[in-house]
Formats: sequence, C-alpha cells, structure tokens
Amino acid sequence: MPHVTITTIPPGDDLELQRGDTLTITVTKLDDISGRDKLWFTVKDDTGDADVLSQIQIEETAGLLYIAGATAATPANGSITVTDAARGDLTIVLAAVEAAKLEVVGHWYYDIQDLEGTVVTTRIRGRVKMTGDVGRATS
Repeated sequence: MPHVTITTIPPGDDLELQRGDTLTITVTKLDDISGRDKLWFTVKDDTGDADVLSQIQIEETAGLLYIAGATAATPANGSITVTDAARGDLTIVLAAVEAAKLEVVGHWYYDIQDLEGTVVTTRIRGRVKMTGDVGRATS
C-alpha cells in the first residue's frame, strides 16, 4: 500500500502503511495553513514520547528529522510539500530506504501540526497500522 490518500478523515481513523515501501500520503482539506511558520508530520509509539523517539517525524523546511527513534542521517529522504495552503492540501513522502527501518509493532499514533507565530495547532490525528513487508530490498 505505497500510496495513501487522506481526505478529512475523522480523528481516530487508521492510516495503514507498508514498511519498506516509498510512502506517499496525500492529505486534503486541513483548512487554511497559509500563515504557518512550520509544519510537522509525526508518528510515535506513544503520544507521551519525546519527538526524538518518533518513528517518523518530518518538518516541511527541514525534511526528515527522526526515523525509528533516531536522528535521521539524510533529511532529504522525507518531505512535506504543500500543494494548496488555503485549502490545507499537502503531500508527505518518506523514501523506501527510511521506511525499511521501521518496526512492525501494531498500532502507532500520528498527527499533523502547524506553528503560526507561537500557536501550535493539531490539524489531524489518528492511528497508524504499519504492515510488514515480505521482500526487504530497497535498492
């Protein structure tokens, strides 16, 4: 399941991803994010975990920050591209070589947050089900 499309899913709905695949997640209708200073996509085992323990954390301008609980070596392997800021449409991409580092542990949690000035807003949140891959080749 390498491509996932989220269109204003209700909070708590699952996002199913395939370990080892290039992950492309299209999100629409998050509302106006045109005034944002930062934008994050974060996946964690536990919502109380520090960001440095994230399974995935991508920031719009910095790229991939954390993968599988460690600092990412190649920030360019993760990206958030805003396609329509007024509507809140964006695409999140994680390279297969990074997705192959993820553990299959059942359900995790995700959210998309933005920062505008000093105000952090959670635009969407839910659970992630990471499915194991059979073939482990990424190159």
